[in-house]
Amino acid sequence: INKLNQLMENYTKLENKYKTLLKALGNMTIELKVAVPYKIEGNKTYFKYTTIDVQIPRWKYLAYYACLYYNISISDFNLDPDRDEVLYEIVNKVRNWLINNNLYDEERFANALVSIAQLIPYNESGGGYPVLTLVEGGMCGHKADLAVALLRIAGYDAVEVDIDMYYKGKKLSHAIIGVHLPEPPKYYMRELVKQPCYIVWHGKRYYVAESVILWTIGTLTSHYESVFAENVTVYGEPPEEVHFEG
Repeated sequence: INKLNQLMENYTKLENKYKTLLKALGNMTIELKVAVPYKIEGNKTYFKYTTIDVQIPRWKYLAYYACLYYNISISDFNLDPDRDEVLYEIVNKVRNWLINNNLYDEERFANALVSIAQLIPYNESGGGYPVLTLVEGGMCGHKADLAVALLRIAGYDAVEVDIDMYYKGKKLSHAIIGVHLPEPPKYYMRELVKQPCYIVWHGKRYYVAESVILWTIGTLTSHYESVFAENVTVYGEPPEEVHFEG
């Protein structure tokens, strides 16, 4: 028992030294694109754009990477991927930009946060935890996870919605975002759909948004020669109602 305790003590010392070395690596700065709908003329939705700079500690990026690819427990680094300080910084910067430019309302704020995920690069070999996705880009599921995390930090009730779709005759899974808004969205894209698209899950209406294309909340239609299939789930459960294609 004494030998085991000594081994554990030595391991803890090495682990602490490793973490200290990681934290000495400094920060990386990434530039994120943000878009918000600001007016509708006829059937066209117009956006305003900005960029925000975000500091990500290199040790944190490497820690997430190690946990994802080398089966290390995220608890070893005392990290919460969906409530990371980096995500809080993004939410605060987006909120302040909207307020300072007289653009803030609940729907625009949600759209601006979703746009961050939509506008980062699509990357089939990157992404995972939200911070990794911010740095590397990711696929639809990674982008949806990032958007949902940002929305929840900002106080929205948001979920990931999984749908089956056919692309050039091949069945594929696709992840999008659902966000509950107290009123139907005003800024859905009338050039693409006739009315806001949504699902009803657990008795609550969630307006859906794409994860890979800059479309506003409430806008969902077939694209890139794709056709939606019938199967729609929210964390493995079918919603009570599905209203797609506007």
